[in-house]
Amino acid sequence: MPDRLVVTAWLATFAVIAWASLSPPDAQASGSGNGSLITNLGHIPAYALLTTFTLWLAQARFATRVRGAGIAAAVALAIGGAFEGIQPLIGRDGNFTDVTLNSMGVALALLIWSQGWRPKLYLSSR
Repeated sequence: MPDRLVVTAWLATFAVIAWASLSPPDAQASGSGNGSLITNLGHIPAYALLTTFTLWLAQARFATRVRGAGIAAAVALAIGGAFEGIQPLIGRDGNFTDVTLNSMGVALALLIWSQGWRPKLYLSSR
């Protein structure tokens, strides 16, 4: 089973992304509503983190770098696409720019991961 710290980090990252993606703009901090530079640029690190934690979990389960990367990318992109698809149903604007920024975060995580960078966090083999 993957290390609980990685699972907890994945769930926390997912929860923050879900809140930021699905809460009404007026529920967020002043100046961070839809369309602001901070909100838009926040997609990249958020989805890079989500992808990184998903990579750890996928590689622990599937044990191959390429397969784990494909699964991690698919999961992160599906989550981003789902949130963008839900936004118009709750009074927010889902848009292609956000999907592009999400994809840039996924690509950044995959690029860094492919270069061999790994934080010093090890999964137990329990």
